[in-house]
Amino acid sequence: MALNEETDVYGKSDRLTADVLEQTARRFNTARRKVNGLADFDRLNVLLRAVYDEAYWDMRQLMREIGRSQYDENTDAKKRREQFEDIFLLVLFDESDPITGYILGNEVDRKRERLYEQVVSIKSHKTPTQQVGNTETDYGDTIVPSQDAEIRKAFDRAYNLWSHMVQEYSARAVDVARLMAFEDMGIEKVRWNAEIDNKVCDECLSRHGRKYLLHRVPAKPHWNCRCWLTPVIEKR
Repeated sequence: MALNEETDVYGKSDRLTADVLEQTARRFNTARRKVNGLADFDRLNVLLRAVYDEAYWDMRQLMREIGRSQYDENTDAKKRREQFEDIFLLVLFDESDPITGYILGNEVDRKRERLYEQVVSIKSHKTPTQQVGNTETDYGDTIVPSQDAEIRKAFDRAYNLWSHMVQEYSARAVDVARLMAFEDMGIEKVRWNAEIDNKVCDECLSRHGRKYLLHRVPAKPHWNCRCWLTPVIEKR
């Protein structure tokens, strides 16, 4: 087995994920700039809901592409499952993630609400009124430089949390699609493969080379685990 097989397993999904996250970063930056001029919290809620809805849609499309690519690469054309996508998305999005405990739809709402609360807190902080010409301006209704910096930090944190989640799910999408492909090909056992380097954890190292029944594969032991599974073809 080649030492760089892990790259072959996750390399394509990594590239696709990077492209989608670049687009998502632009969405977050655009929204952040719009927030600067919003004093109405209802409009803020609508803006953030749109950003997260669009990011979630991009993520679903990304997972579809990763899943179908991995499934097709690991199945014989005659054995392809007609309802692959429906089952794949159900497992990925509507079931609890074995590592994080997330149910993805709930987690998207939680992340959006967290950013909303942070921005509201920043914008609600009132600073002393200042005289601008003949107009008294309450800088709590606009953005003073200190607020702008805090809002930028809030959006940066929100994007980083989103990015980490998407990267984790893209790796899981690879794993789920491959397992579904192995099942449809009649594979009964798989081998656990760990990247043997100075970053490998003790648990992953202990599983390296072990064989598992397809339906008894243990959940990955930690966030961003890059171990991968290969089919075991046993002679009869």
